[in-house]
Amino acid sequence: MTRTAAVPNVFEQGPNQYASIWSSAVEEELNLRLLDMAKRFHRVLQQQHSGSEQGKPKPSSGGASRLQQLMRRSGLPYYSDCELIMYQKKQTGEEGQGPRGRSIFLTLNSGLERSAEYRKDDLWIIGTVPELFVPNITGPGDRMARPFVLVARSCWHGPNNEGRFEVNLLCAVPANMRKKQQVYALRGPEATTELAMISALQSLKAVKLPLLPSLLQPPDTDQHAASSSMHDEPASSSQGSELQSEVACAVRHVVLQFSLNAEQAAVLQAMQPWFLSGSKACSPLCIIHGPFGTGKSMLLVAAIHLLLRLRNKDGPLKGCRVAVAAHTNAAVDRIMCGLLQSGQTDVLRVGPLRRIDRSLLEVSLHSTAGKRSEAAQELEAMLKEATSVSEQNILKDELARVKAGAERARKKRLKTAAVVGVTCCSAVLPVLDDQQFDVVFLDECSQMVEPLSLLPLARAGCRFAVLSGDPMQLPPLIAHPQQLTQRPGADPAHGLLRPVFVRLASMGHHVHLLRRQYRCHPQIAAISNSQFYGGRLLDGCSAADRAPLVRGLPTLLCLDVRGSQDYASGSHSASNRAEASAIAQVVRGLLGQQHSSEGEESGPMPLTPEMIGVICFHRAQVALVTSLLSGPCGPAAPGPDKNALSSTSADVTVATVDSYQGLEKPIIILSTAVSRVGAFVADPHRLNVALTRAKRHLILVGDAAVLQDTAPAFKAFLAAVRSRPGAYKHCHPGQPVPLASLLLP
Repeated sequence: MTRTAAVPNVFEQGPNQYASIWSSAVEEELNLRLLDMAKRFHRVLQQQHSGSEQGKPKPSSGGASRLQQLMRRSGLPYYSDCELIMYQKKQTGEEGQGPRGRSIFLTLNSGLERSAEYRKDDLWIIGTVPELFVPNITGPGDRMARPFVLVARSCWHGPNNEGRFEVNLLCAVPANMRKKQQVYALRGPEATTELAMISALQSLKAVKLPLLPSLLQPPDTDQHAASSSMHDEPASSSQGSELQSEVACAVRHVVLQFSLNAEQAAVLQAMQPWFLSGSKACSPLCIIHGPFGTGKSMLLVAAIHLLLRLRNKDGPLKGCRVAVAAHTNAAVDRIMCGLLQSGQTDVLRVGPLRRIDRSLLEVSLHSTAGKRSEAAQELEAMLKEATSVSEQNILKDELARVKAGAERARKKRLKTAAVVGVTCCSAVLPVLDDQQFDVVFLDECSQMVEPLSLLPLARAGCRFAVLSGDPMQLPPLIAHPQQLTQRPGADPAHGLLRPVFVRLASMGHHVHLLRRQYRCHPQIAAISNSQFYGGRLLDGCSAADRAPLVRGLPTLLCLDVRGSQDYASGSHSASNRAEASAIAQVVRGLLGQQHSSEGEESGPMPLTPEMIGVICFHRAQVALVTSLLSGPCGPAAPGPDKNALSSTSADVTVATVDSYQGLEKPIIILSTAVSRVGAFVADPHRLNVALTRAKRHLILVGDAAVLQDTAPAFKAFLAAVRSRPGAYKHCHPGQPVPLASLLLP
């Protein structure tokens, strides 16, 4: 299977070529997702029809009902009793004449699910035979009676009380489609984001986006020189000279305010020409490569401070508005929280309330594409689900503000707010129609496909953009990236998997590398620095800054556990009970251990669950470790109150590598669950993320002999561990793992 949509570095033919190529890539992605569902569907069909002969008459309605039950057990939302209704309507003009229109409705008479299961822009595969296929009929017959299969998208957020909703066909209307007929349906993937991307791409042909030329063509070789000359040469007028001096002064103030290092300060200096008239030669793009722990989010907050500090000055950015966008809500919230904490109050966070950081609710505007769009209703539902008193108090306060009319006031303020935060997917929400922003800060732009990056840029109509990310961490998530290759002769890297960050860098746009990391102990950082960053990173914290939280616990530790790599029936996700058991014992041992309080000499303090994180490469291992931590303490669990320790250990965050991107913990325990060499665990992007989440202690639990041959980074980790006496421990499956056995003498 091959991907045919290859993406060039440069789009010499302009916006039409850009829109056409990327639209093809997104459409191909949708087709691959549908193909994946079709394979699952036909595997279930084979189970039902095993032993039957080809050409067997189509199943009766009872057979279709049994097929629905079988599909549902396999996790496929199949509907055996549906009706497709087509209404012809006439659009009347001034003289009562006009073109004929067509509305198509699908009614689900069986298998209806909760309304929350449905989404607007769900894809639906609809056919006139239960197997949802069109037989190859070459002989004579009644063509109007032949079966058909079509693909449609839902126009509504779900069926009404009668199980009916409107659909739009994504293919030609079959010639033999009747006004009303019995059909069968399979609900496919939601395509809201993909359809929004295609719509944004098509709009580029008609709407002028000031930033677009810089996205399509290499930078002018004179741009960097022109920008530098604006810093060094006197302006042509006294007014220009005064503004240039004010801009330089503002940069120095912000650098001092946020204690920026040299590489971070260089980013603000590169933005200076944006504030000056006559700076058309400078690049409107500022690209930041921010590896782990290099203060990227803080730098973005500082850059926004610079823009707001100068927004009242005459120049291109007078009265500028800023949009903050990212792939995830967490990334947007990090920047918005940073702005609030640093004194910026003219901010507004737009999006579904459930997904917004609770500390931002006071400056949030509830907006969602779902059915429940009333903020008060959403807050009341969230209040019932709150798990702590502090969360309940925050939600009660926000509910009181909303009932007092806060939402109406915030909608008015949306038109003037200096900074608005929104995810890329939510950038298409109707509440943001007609909103324009001069500068867009796009975080995580190495983690999403380029058409998704385009959504906030196109919606904002911006003139300048700050793009930040790390292409050495997790790439965009697309269908089967490893199983699919480009057509022969094409560069496999030049496709949908390549983010805009990488393409712009390959075009020659300047990339600012943040070199100094402030997160990890130098021993932890050294592995990723050498394996993934060519040794270019520097340590902004010392070993003393990241002293052990537990006396005698090594910074790097390997527990060599020779367990079995197991799979549940029909699953591709591995689990390893020996590793999971060892992890549960280590976690409980750590939570029962005393450690020295940093910066204090008053005595030991216990570790808390928030200080420990468990990262697993497989979801099945996440489930297994979570169940063991939630269960009763094993015999090796130390401490006088084992029940209390058990309930505490259940609060430790256990998640996949993908879920941990952007997060950090003082202690990280890493589980691969593998007992044989495999490509998934060896993936350098995923491995880089896994190895850079720990601030003070990184504990690897796994089969050392297998990991040694799996990836160079694992080999480097094991070499570092073995070079430090007492940091490598061999654990026998089924035997206790007391914490004392892991500590240095």
